[in-house]
Amino acid sequence: ANYKTGEAVPEIWLGINLVATQLMHEDDSFGNDYDEDSEYFVAVGEEVVFSGNKFENTVVNNGDVTLNNVEINVAGNNALYNEGTAELKDATLNMTGSTGYIANSRTDSSVTIYENVTATSSGGGVNVWQGEAIFKSGTITTNSTSTSARHMFYVADGAKLTIEDGEFFFNPTNRTRKGSYICAQANATVIVNGGIFHL
Repeated sequence: ANYKTGEAVPEIWLGINLVATQLMHEDDSFGNDYDEDSEYFVAVGEEVVFSGNKFENTVVNNGDVTLNNVEINVAGNNALYNEGTAELKDATLNMTGSTGYIANSRTDSSVTIYENVTATSSGGGVNVWQGEAIFKSGTITTNSTSTSARHMFYVADGAKLTIEDGEFFFNPTNRTRKGSYICAQANATVIVNGGIFHL
């Protein structure tokens, strides 16, 4: 719509969220690999539920999202980058990058909930950089090839982690590196109510 300079920009709200998958392949005048490292942005604002989807890039959430029966495969770091509220249910996460973590909570208000999640990583497991993570059930296997510290759960200053149940396999390829099942920084809160931590 046209409007006068200095006037309020007109807006139309339809109450619809639009999302689009950014594929890792294209064939046009720019070539066929210019966006191979692009990210998939899930939601902004209203709650969005994805069921039975397979993603090949990082899922980035800065709204409210439920990822139900999804598979996320990342040839890099961070299968999930959460700045909002994210629920993963019956999900599979696979990450082949060695320098990052499977999932990151990145804002003070972010909440990441894991329920019946199967995750494998060549780096670290769950990173609670800010906000809160709740691991209800599932399996995490880290086969880290990193030469620096990578942890099954990393909880930064002021963040919170609750583990209700699950099985955790910590298998560093480089056994001279530092690492742990749970690394909690100053002022972090960690509550472990259950789970099996395999040696």
